[in-house]
Amino acid sequence: MQFKSTLCASVSAVIGLALVPSAALAQTAQELPKPTNSSADSINSASPDAAVQETPSEDEAIVVTGLRRSLESAQAIKKNSDGIVDAIVAEDIGKLPDTFASSALQRVAGVNVTRGGGESAGVTVRGLPDLTTTYNGRQIFTAEGRYVQIQDFPAGTVAALEVYKSGLANQIEGGIAGSINVRGRKPFDFKGFELSGSLNGVLSQQSGKVVPNGNLLISDRWDTGIGEMGLLVNASYVGINFLDSTREQSMVIGTTDANNAPTAQAGLRFPDAQGNFLGYGARYRPSANAAFQWKPTPELEIYADGLYQGFRSKDYNRWMFVPIFGGITLSNVTTIPGTNQVASATVSGAVRPDGYTGSFNGKTDTYQAGGGAIGPRIA
Repeated sequence: MQFKSTLCASVSAVIGLALVPSAALAQTAQELPKPTNSSADSINSASPDAAVQETPSEDEAIVVTGLRRSLESAQAIKKNSDGIVDAIVAEDIGKLPDTFASSALQRVAGVNVTRGGGESAGVTVRGLPDLTTTYNGRQIFTAEGRYVQIQDFPAGTVAALEVYKSGLANQIEGGIAGSINVRGRKPFDFKGFELSGSLNGVLSQQSGKVVPNGNLLISDRWDTGIGEMGLLVNASYVGINFLDSTREQSMVIGTTDANNAPTAQAGLRFPDAQGNFLGYGARYRPSANAAFQWKPTPELEIYADGLYQGFRSKDYNRWMFVPIFGGITLSNVTTIPGTNQVASATVSGAVRPDGYTGSFNGKTDTYQAGGGAIGPRIA
């Protein structure tokens, strides 16, 4: 955040200079006194100090160019919106080590996610889960509800993520929590031909496996006899191989006595149950999107775009529950040094252990296509 503030201040300073008329700049430059060289500079003209104090000749022009951020930046979206909206744009998403759009979205104020299966999921806005998702302003959803899983969007293919916390008149009616719009890239977002891509590997610490990830974007725009046209094609593949393992113990604490541990010290503490959970598997998401734009006149734009998203998963779950209650007897008891807590023991006479194992394969395919025209605004 400090870097962004510094950048904005620098840009403002440059824009301020650009507002001064060129004639005034020239007059001011002529009125300024010329610096004088010291004797040391005269002796050693090649010294760094001498180079710094050198000034351009009067016939040389000093050109100051101000480059402002695009109106599609996150700050401009929030400032110009009629409602309460927060956004994160592609230039910021590209700086984040995130695989899925949901991981980047969690950095927006008021947005929270749950974690499981090696990824960010369960997006909530201001603590509420009921929201609507749109892609380029069009509603996109699955059979589960009025939304699509944000983690199905690879972070590398997204132009912006916009979180609307209050509805607008020109939007589809949102959920209780609001709506999230995923904006895809378009050919007119670039000045001309664009070829970009990335290739990386995601290492999951617990599983210890590396899964390759990558995306490729090709875009171009050109002038024709019937106006300017642009075409963009983007393909992506992201995947993870995860292992979520936990060791758990009951919050109910038992103590040793002459009945359950006749050979151990009385009053030692131990949990009355322990468990072990293993959740592991692999998930991958192929996706592709294309966009076409045509401006037959400067005031009219005709566009069409399409999206494909795939989801594949193989998930496995294992759970083992080991009770330490019933008509138990503890032997070979050891304690954690300096405490009255049992570190290990041989348990006999307890209720039998319990557990389960399960697996499932997931597969979904999502398609969406749309088009339209944007004409001049009527005052």
